[in-house]
Amino acid sequence: MIEEMKVSDIEEVMTIENDLFGDHWSYANFLYEIKENDYATMYKLTLDDKIVGYVGYMRLYERAEITSIAVSRDHQGQGYGKMLLEFILDRAKDDGCEVVSLEVRVDNDRALRLYEKYGFVTMRKRSHYYADGTDAFEMAKGV
Repeated sequence: MIEEMKVSDIEEVMTIENDLFGDHWSYANFLYEIKENDYATMYKLTLDDKIVGYVGYMRLYERAEITSIAVSRDHQGQGYGKMLLEFILDRAKDDGCEVVSLEVRVDNDRALRLYEKYGFVTMRKRSHYYADGTDAFEMAKGV
């Protein structure tokens, strides 16, 4: 089930975030997106009362951005990433967005294949985008 994330979900989400990405997003980042950013919505994917994935969505007029998307290691390769991505693409379309964009690590082959499968194209490379110095691709697609 995909539903809006609540403040009480952040600790569980942080377990996935820290396992997959280290220090990419902090508790404060998630808290800001949930409570203060009027343009953003965070969603969680729950199975048997356990959060196994999440996705962040920010809408700015006719543009949408996927701010974060992740599936726990134990649940990867089972279609949950596709489920979250399709959910957000549908949401963007329903909101009248024309373009959806995201940033992804240049070395995240699994994610790159997924995004390309859904029609995302690389717009540019952002050098040293992540805290560890890794570059990112900025990708986008029309909806």
